[in-house]
Amino acid sequence: MIKKLLLLLFITLLNTSFAQKKSDPLPEHITQAKKLKSQYTDDDIVVLNSTEKVTFYRNKKENKVVVTQKKHEELMNISSRSDIQKYITYNGESSIKKFEIFYRNKKETLFEIQDEAISDDDMFHHDARVKHTHLDFPV
Repeated sequence: MIKKLLLLLFITLLNTSFAQKKSDPLPEHITQAKKLKSQYTDDDIVVLNSTEKVTFYRNKKENKVVVTQKKHEELMNISSRSDIQKYITYNGESSIKKFEIFYRNKKETLFEIQDEAISDDDMFHHDARVKHTHLDFPV
């Protein structure tokens, strides 16, 4: 039962991330980044804000529990020229309706979202997939 719930947990996943790019940082952002860099000296990017909402409902027609997950992150680079990968994994029992990345000014980015099968050398077949993108913070 727990395995089924865990698999169903990823049925719908929305990941919206905010990243600074192609806009000059405001003076308050520079001050904030310097303060955060003094606290997190080994890190290049910090999560300023992260919210996640998970809802459940029972689909009586298919006799399944449907889980919807929505996630929102605000990221800030605290070093120049920072890069990270953002990804979401899913399988045949789940789907991803949206995977969007926005700039600080709320304009949609042009980062390419790739969707690939996850492969390994195990002898068991699986249908795991991953949607991912590479985020770069040039400032």
